[in-house]
Amino acid sequence: MSDSVDSASKECPPGSDIVHLVAMRSLLHAQKHGDVSFSALLVGALPRKLKWPYAKWFAGYSPILITARDGKVEGKLRKKDSHNHQGFELDAARSDIPVQSPGSLAALKIDWRELPLGKCIREMTIWFSGASDPNRRETSRAGLEQLLSNIPRRSDEDLTEMYSESVAILTGIASGRQNDAVALRSAILHEWGNRNQQAENNEHFKWRAIRTPAGLERIGVISSPSEGMLSAFGYHVGQVKGRAQRFRWFLLDDIFTSVLLPINGPDYMRKWGHPNSATRLKQLNLTLAMLGTNERGRGLELAPSQRESDLEYLYKKYYADKFRFTWTML
Repeated sequence: MSDSVDSASKECPPGSDIVHLVAMRSLLHAQKHGDVSFSALLVGALPRKLKWPYAKWFAGYSPILITARDGKVEGKLRKKDSHNHQGFELDAARSDIPVQSPGSLAALKIDWRELPLGKCIREMTIWFSGASDPNRRETSRAGLEQLLSNIPRRSDEDLTEMYSESVAILTGIASGRQNDAVALRSAILHEWGNRNQQAENNEHFKWRAIRTPAGLERIGVISSPSEGMLSAFGYHVGQVKGRAQRFRWFLLDDIFTSVLLPINGPDYMRKWGHPNSATRLKQLNLTLAMLGTNERGRGLELAPSQRESDLEYLYKKYYADKFRFTWTML
């Protein structure tokens, strides 16, 4: 999609074609992320005579159900086992543009660029123009508020991806609004704290499993801690999946000083201790050192050298003159 409303208007004739284009993008977003906030935002911004046709369009080609209560438009995904469930039918939705009905924008002689519809489309085109490319993503205020409100309903995997994208913006690797990235990262860390409390208080809590990579169960005669927590935060080294140094160091700061997302069960989480504690830093130290030792033993060069650099960073910033446990280097 075009990066601006002006360029979008050149591609789409006056009328509801531009609305359909944005509606399709929100449909694809909902299918990929399970997030219906943009669909509800669009329907809410439409003129009254178009709200029902597009709410019906979403319901007819997807599990998205748009409702209005006390003047507030909301959306939800119908469960697969519900009697009225409808799967995503993107091809059919793409070919069905509700422009012929008496309620179309053209028939109503409404310019879609007029507020609030124009503002909604402008913000959503900016969002979706970078949605498939994290390096181009910009978060509109309306989109951010919707995103933040939906964080408690997002999966652990989604939150990890969103967290990584916010860190990419904060470290200058990706373009985007710094204030929005700060708000998103803070909200995700807060949600991880809530899920940790749920895990502690609910014996039926469904733990996310991120296991030790094959071959790392034992290094020599020393048991290796799992790389799970590092992977869960998006920390990677090496040529294939390796992250930039400033990105890795930002993650390591968060892993040491912030709440952790709950993975691999209570016994695993206890090994990591509390934020800013000797237990947390020691676990982080041993994990990096042992993984690097294994990589070096397999003849790798870049990955262990990056871990060695990361260990030195942690040593100087957090360990030196503060803790007394034995620090392990490669």
